[in-house]
Amino acid sequence: MSMFFGQQKIVRNRIVFILGCGFLSGVLVSVLSACGEKSTAVVLAKVSNETITNQDVDFAIERSFDRSQLTTVDASLQQKILDSLIASRAMKQLVVKDMSQEEITKIKNLAKAYEEELYVKAYLQQHTTPEPVSAEMVQDYYTKHPEEFGAEAVQDFELLKASSQTSGKQDKEQAEKQRDALLKNVGDIRAAKNWSAMALAWQKEFGVQYQQGRNKAGLLHPMLEQKIRSMKQPDTSDVFYIDGEFYLLRVTQITQTAPKSLAEVSGDIRKRLAPLMLREAVKKASEEARSKTKVELMAAPNALAQK
Repeated sequence: MSMFFGQQKIVRNRIVFILGCGFLSGVLVSVLSACGEKSTAVVLAKVSNETITNQDVDFAIERSFDRSQLTTVDASLQQKILDSLIASRAMKQLVVKDMSQEEITKIKNLAKAYEEELYVKAYLQQHTTPEPVSAEMVQDYYTKHPEEFGAEAVQDFELLKASSQTSGKQDKEQAEKQRDALLKNVGDIRAAKNWSAMALAWQKEFGVQYQQGRNKAGLLHPMLEQKIRSMKQPDTSDVFYIDGEFYLLRVTQITQTAPKSLAEVSGDIRKRLAPLMLREAVKKASEEARSKTKVELMAAPNALAQK
């Protein structure tokens, strides 16, 4: 039954009941045995010859309120909804007069696109049943993406570092001699198996500092961290510079840390896979819909732009 004005007042006299339904000077468009037995439209207002009916009010109420709230709808609220519809209709009519045809066309195209989206949504609701995420799918995703669940490759490294910054003429000259000697011996240094055993000798001869460490995200200079992550065990780098300082780098060990257990992350994996399963179902439904209709491609989308 329609919710328009007067519907909640049940009276014995059918004529009085009809008048109650249209007490806002409404014009009864079609009446059968009583209000709402069939599609009954009562014109409640006109805005420059555009009508607003009880059905417009009902639809606005349905859009604005949950089902649980519909029982609280009364004549006062219906009147407010009608006033709102009158105002919006008036604004539409006035703004159309000031708009260019291009602007009007754009709005019509947007409305057309939204209408099609609603039809597509209705079709998908009828024809898509996403495949449930199985335990096998969860296990497979967990096995292929351990890094997403806490597993990471931790690199132990050692490096040789020589600073180019010195103070005093004598120190500068000494540093230049050591640097030249270092560059001449880079090949031998890179080939050496045990840097830690040579560290003191190299410090005296070449002025380099020997360091050991473990690569942890955010603890090292970003360029140094990136360089370490790009290397494999037991790679030794070529000479590179960071902020003017000489570096040689060697990765001594890579340890793969374990991810969280499958039991801990299975729920999260199911949440990640569910949209993928829905996407596959939508793809299948779209392919089926296309196969059931006649499609004729008349021109490529960019054909007009190429002319």
